[in-house]
Amino acid sequence: MPDLEHYKKLVEKKHWKKLQAAYEKSNEESRPLILEALGSATAVDEVLNILINEINFPLNEQTQIAAINALGALGSQAARAKEHLTHQMNQLDEAAHPELAKALRAAMTKLKSNDFD
Repeated sequence: MPDLEHYKKLVEKKHWKKLQAAYEKSNEESRPLILEALGSATAVDEVLNILINEINFPLNEQTQIAAINALGALGSQAARAKEHLTHQMNQLDEAAHPELAKALRAAMTKLKSNDFD
């Protein structure tokens, strides 16, 4: 199975079709790695659809958190995803999903920021 560095290299080389194909074929082990790698993209428009799709239709809660964290890593460049994060937060039972709530809050804060640290 490819590792995180493999997916980061695909992102760096902007191999979007290969990443999309890997995402579509991914499983519980590989999908979080792909999503994390997408958070390092500089061409944000190409990765937003994948990340937003995972937020709205997650494989599981861990992959949803990975997509949220990746959006947060993109910072204000991913601001158009804010409405999707807000919708998830409004629908969320925070008591039942505290990790998800924490990730959503952190990402929404980063989307408002101009800092990418």
